[in-house]
Amino acid sequence: MIVKPFKRTLEAEALNSLATRLPISHPMHRKMQKKAKNKAGGDIGEEVVMRELEKLKLPYPFHAYHNISLYAEKLIQMDILIVTPHYALILEVKNFKDTVEITSNPSQMVQTLANGTINVCRSPESQVEDYIYQLTYFFKQFNINLPVLGAVVFAFETLHIINSSNRATILLKNDLLPYLRAIKTQKPHLTETQLERIKNLILQKSKDYKPFPLSENFLIEPNDLITGVICEKCTYIGIKKVKRTWVCPKCNSTSQTAHQQTIKEYFLIARKTLSNRECRQFLRLNNNHEATRIMKKANLTKVGKSSSTKYQMIFPK
Repeated sequence: MIVKPFKRTLEAEALNSLATRLPISHPMHRKMQKKAKNKAGGDIGEEVVMRELEKLKLPYPFHAYHNISLYAEKLIQMDILIVTPHYALILEVKNFKDTVEITSNPSQMVQTLANGTINVCRSPESQVEDYIYQLTYFFKQFNINLPVLGAVVFAFETLHIINSSNRATILLKNDLLPYLRAIKTQKPHLTETQLERIKNLILQKSKDYKPFPLSENFLIEPNDLITGVICEKCTYIGIKKVKRTWVCPKCNSTSQTAHQQTIKEYFLIARKTLSNRECRQFLRLNNNHEATRIMKKANLTKVGKSSSTKYQMIFPK
């Protein structure tokens, strides 16, 4: 049973917005482009694996969750978590291509692209080992005695894996369901009632990772960002406000709501609060009454009074 289905993360949306609004000349532009691309690719991989789990049938009940963040000794973000009466299984999903080598000494993963480019990152095996320890610790806090397993899943078949470590289970997407069906089980550790209680506990304690605004995380000055409302049709930045309609000077398309996404982007990447002056600056408005009207209709939370009034956006859990 899929309890928490796939949903594109706000972090991926925020990284894409930040990469789009950083000038090419900015020293962080290339890094943010790469991070946005990697995060988008990660989301694609996780969606593919969750779709695979929709086909899963086991002789015992199970609950599958996408993107679970729990606090044990520290905050951990699990791509996919499966909980059954017999075990919990953490899936660390990777979306890579060409050749990947996983080593233990040092503990890392090295990707070699067809053009010879080499990318080095943390070993997914060490990630899984850490997550297993942390989830076990989390369960113990609530007197839950359940074995915790882990595996690394590569979402696509178009790569060659060299694993000289063998510290963790490594699977391709097509191997996942046979692997799950082959896990040997004996007497269950949980009743179905206890499994349901753990489901409620996980959903209650899980909090999506929200490192917003990203400018604070990456020490980027908000004033360095490219301002302006983005055209919903051609993605031109800086469309014009004509009365109560936004008009794109590039493709001539019009919209009455194009500013809504730009306001959301402001809170994702620029600042935690929005004043009238900041709204006018970011949306390139000339009229402070127009800025006030837009903010009041944007489903924001008002803080402060009179000239010190600012607005905040509360993102859903």
